[in-house]
Amino acid sequence: EPNALVSLEKKGIYTPNAKATQVELYQGLNASAPTLNPDLIGKIKPLFKVFHKFMPAGFYYKTFMQPKKLWMFYERLLRSFAGISKSPVDLDSEHYDHTHHNCDVLIVGAGIAGLTASLELAKTNKKILLVDERPQLGGTSYEYPDDLVGETNQILHIKNIISQLEVHSNVTILSRTTAFAFHDENNVVANELRQDHLTPSVRNKKISRQRLHKIKAKHVLLTTGASERPIAFDNNDLPGIMLSSAGLSLLNKFSVLCGENVVIFTNNDSGYTTANYFAKYADNICLIDVRNKSSRVALSSKVKLYSNSAIINANGKDSVKSVTISELDSSSNLTDNRQTIVADAVLISGGFNPIVHLDCHTGSNPVWDDNLVAFAPILDKPCRSGAGALTGYIYAQDASDNASEQANNIISGSTTKLLASENYLNTVQFFNVPGFGKKQFIDMQNDVTTNDIELAIRENYKCIEHIKRYTALGFGTDQGKTSNVLGVAIAAQSQKLKMNEVGTTTFRPAYTPVAFGALAGQHVNDLFDPQRFTPMQPSHVNNKAVFETVGQWMRPWYFPQNGENMDKAVLIECAQTRNSLGVIDASTLGKIEIHGPDAREFLNRVYSNNWTKLPVGVCRYGLMLDENGMIMDDGVTACIKEDHFVMTTTTGGAARVYQWLELWLQTEWPELKVFLSSVTDHFSTTAVVGPNSRKLMESICSDIDFSQEDFPFMHWRDGTVCGVKARVMRISFSGELAYEINVQSNYGRYIWDKVIASGNKWGIVQYGTESMHVLRAEKGYIIAGQDTDGSVTPYDADLGWAVSKNKSFSFLGNRSLYRSDTSRTDRKQLVGILTEDKKLVLAEGAQMLNSTEDNKMLGHITSSYYSPTLKRSIAMGLVRDGLNRKGDKIVVSTAKGDKVNATIGSYVFFDPKGLKMNGNQ
Repeated sequence: EPNALVSLEKKGIYTPNAKATQVELYQGLNASAPTLNPDLIGKIKPLFKVFHKFMPAGFYYKTFMQPKKLWMFYERLLRSFAGISKSPVDLDSEHYDHTHHNCDVLIVGAGIAGLTASLELAKTNKKILLVDERPQLGGTSYEYPDDLVGETNQILHIKNIISQLEVHSNVTILSRTTAFAFHDENNVVANELRQDHLTPSVRNKKISRQRLHKIKAKHVLLTTGASERPIAFDNNDLPGIMLSSAGLSLLNKFSVLCGENVVIFTNNDSGYTTANYFAKYADNICLIDVRNKSSRVALSSKVKLYSNSAIINANGKDSVKSVTISELDSSSNLTDNRQTIVADAVLISGGFNPIVHLDCHTGSNPVWDDNLVAFAPILDKPCRSGAGALTGYIYAQDASDNASEQANNIISGSTTKLLASENYLNTVQFFNVPGFGKKQFIDMQNDVTTNDIELAIRENYKCIEHIKRYTALGFGTDQGKTSNVLGVAIAAQSQKLKMNEVGTTTFRPAYTPVAFGALAGQHVNDLFDPQRFTPMQPSHVNNKAVFETVGQWMRPWYFPQNGENMDKAVLIECAQTRNSLGVIDASTLGKIEIHGPDAREFLNRVYSNNWTKLPVGVCRYGLMLDENGMIMDDGVTACIKEDHFVMTTTTGGAARVYQWLELWLQTEWPELKVFLSSVTDHFSTTAVVGPNSRKLMESICSDIDFSQEDFPFMHWRDGTVCGVKARVMRISFSGELAYEINVQSNYGRYIWDKVIASGNKWGIVQYGTESMHVLRAEKGYIIAGQDTDGSVTPYDADLGWAVSKNKSFSFLGNRSLYRSDTSRTDRKQLVGILTEDKKLVLAEGAQMLNSTEDNKMLGHITSSYYSPTLKRSIAMGLVRDGLNRKGDKIVVSTAKGDKVNATIGSYVFFDPKGLKMNGNQ
């Protein structure tokens, strides 16, 4: 039943969108309609009937185009009619857990087939796990209690099997457990509802509400059964119209008669069985069969049969009151011979669909079976088989025999496929009443009609996957279990194709909705994600730093000296660093030592630029690409000795880069004699930045000549800083004269405090990551992962100078740079963006357009800040063909929907000649 959704309970135990017919009742159950005022909406909805012809599938995308500013209002209005619960806003007060199983045989489905197979296998020493989604084992047997297995009523037969299974210690039975995902190598995930059926006040807080079972099985036997499907006719969404199996479940499981004037509409023999059951309790039973009379099932004399007929219309307002039927000719077309029958309940059986979903989760596609008139599983994966109604054995005796044979095949290891059943329901292909109604619903929850399918095809959405998305067929909570085959049938009829030519939509996990809590299990609240701190952490805390997490590291974000907010603190930090002196903790940058006689060749292969002639004592910027030629990471690598290099990476990319290097070294280039060591935690790095940084370094280090001539940019020197041995690198990520002091980690805080104490005479300021971002953006230094997104080549980022064309051995990603896609002219390229309004700071991610009239997106903003140095906003962004559009005027869309004017230019906003990096003002 896809229509009846309810919200259960409140606050910490609130459950949205529960299927009413599958909720187990308990004392004090609190259920409510998903919409806030269902009575009001119920009164309003009939007013829309006159507009139905203007509201086909997807009408809201065609209708509510203008004005755009009202779309949010339209959306809220439409959603209020959808009958969907609101998401929880309170924390879940109950807990969930996970467990793992290893078994010889997993049996999914505990109907007559699953139970029979379990008993056969239980007699061996195999470890058996049986799971079933229902609270009561036996499947649909309770809907058909008179069916016999041998000479025994199948209900008694099932109870006998269960009692025998209970004495076998090698059998584990999990009821209320749905296998919702089937992965490769027979890995199955199932969710057990352990306490959902209990009143919340009596639930055991020491036991999880739900449990996720992760199952690894040597063999999986699917006995998932088959689900009934409807037949579409006009007004078939009226209350009182249901599947025959639903009516039988009410009658035989709960002793509820769904009506006094019951009409059963069928295209197969099961309708006769249904009619016979109802004839025991009601006097006015009519059976409408689109075929001639069944030769297999005898019909009770109390049932009035209308053969070669079909329901064409259900009549009534708030519920079904009668049905109009028509005789069918030999081609199943409607005739003029029609009549109306009183009905307060209509039961439909349009055939049975084997529940193939789990078999399809691993890539198998079901095939159309003309005997079953359904899509059947192919069960083509190793160590997998099926039995019972899933494979066409509908009747209890047949299902039991088939399951027993399959179990014996598993025991013997035989892979011989069993013969198909010869006892069918004689179903005919009659899916909807032809050419009559305008409101024949096939997906009740999403209001998809036969006309909607035909409309999608007329608009050239002919593939079943496209039809599904155009109409929202099967998008509801039942994921098309009652509607998809009808949708395929209508598509086949409209295009004059066979069912197997149309095929099915893709079946993906989860088979049924699963609570997020069950998926998360114990992994909630604060998780054990390590927090990493540099040795300077106590000093940062003492200096009132506000922190942010960067790749697990707790880095100072900014330093409010007198309670300033971030914006004001950044203005102070940037200005003082540019004008005098600043210091930043750079210890978090990834550091990888590369040793070995082939270290230089290794660098040549993993970096895009050339490393053949890099002398000892010199550093070089390196650009690392992935196999697709896209920027993956960047950093500076120093040559310590001919066979020893130190590579730095971005903070967040350190682990990924290290794994990447090891992958290639171990699997693709084992001939290279290279050894890698991650030394990020071994060193602390204090970066001294600003025009007075040379003066500071000269005051705390006497054994290094810091003159421009002896210690140029991108070089390093060994020396003694404040009495501690250090490796000093002249590297800048700000565009200022800067030095990085690298010492053993134990001395990190000592050096940091000494640098600050010595720098006070120049008004040294500590700055954090936010100021670092502003300073680097002013200078036009990119951040891999922010200004790049896995789709940016060096040429897109205007870094073609970092790509060497003279290597004897190609570097990673080189070949991909020459593909047609990576060399096309309309690729997004990194440029600078300056807004007309100098005070307006654009939002990162904002879309750029040619003009206010042209809505074609050019690209998006990647970095955006207010520059204290330039006293205006600056931004970097990826723009189509941006490098050839410098000087062009564009517009940028804001979050409020406004369009602001901007100009494309270079992304180097400050000191383009690099004079300040040498200490020149």
